[in-house]
Amino acid sequence: MTQSIAEGERGKWYTVDTMNQYEIFSFAGDPATLGRLQALVLRPQPPSEPVRRPPWADDPAFVKQCAAILQQIAPAVWEEIGAFAAAVGIAASAGLFLRTATMPHGCSAFAWRLADGHVIAGRNYDFMATFPNRHLIRSRSTCGYANLGMNGGMIAGRYDGVNEHGLFVALHKVMAQRPARINPGLPPHLIVRAALETCADAGEATQMIAAIPHLAAFNYTLADPAGRLITLECYPGLPVRIRHCARAVAVANHYVHPKRAPLQGRRPLAGSFARAEVMRRLPQLPPIPG
Repeated sequence: MTQSIAEGERGKWYTVDTMNQYEIFSFAGDPATLGRLQALVLRPQPPSEPVRRPPWADDPAFVKQCAAILQQIAPAVWEEIGAFAAAVGIAASAGLFLRTATMPHGCSAFAWRLADGHVIAGRNYDFMATFPNRHLIRSRSTCGYANLGMNGGMIAGRYDGVNEHGLFVALHKVMAQRPARINPGLPPHLIVRAALETCADAGEATQMIAAIPHLAAFNYTLADPAGRLITLECYPGLPVRIRHCARAVAVANHYVHPKRAPLQGRRPLAGSFARAEVMRRLPQLPPIPG
């Protein structure tokens, strides 16, 4: 099924292609238009399963400080969230964390630099079968780089994506112990979106993500057409661990750096290690044409 809706102004439109459980959206226009268009199809929904509320959910002052960080890093994304919130009748700050707690923690990404110089990257989602939102979103904002990426119903956010410069960014939940204190910062889905909107290569994205205060324990995979392959290990309140890889990178849901690994405690990691090992096996692929 394909559905198209236009607002009557050139460039302010979207299309929805429904294929089985997956939907593909195309949004274009200024940030406020992107927010209003999303409000037509991505209405707030209760979580599909009971989830633990984040500790800051009922702290308006904390959320306001998080919003201020996003306004500084990616003001256009904040404007998009505000337009969505106004359209559905919620506070803009509520849009900042909408549905974030429903994200499962099984996801992996890889990037390979082939012998002919081309870079390929891929991503899988080991989500629950009952998870209802599987959205692939094409976004072309007047205030940022065009990008294509996955979104599970989190307003303005991305789990991963690639932008018009060929920068690839993906996130990976790490099951680590919660810090005793969490300062205001950005949720992971908005960190990926901010990188795709504002960064032209993996080096720029690394600098941006390393400078942002983080709210949760996550890994990030970065790759670009120049062959930069970078992994970032992030934990609230600690410096970001940066690892540059020469030929291949495989990232799952565990820390690799020996000083980060203890933060995971006794959580089962066998599945995450197994996925990473499979992805490390370099493919014997023919050169990419063109």
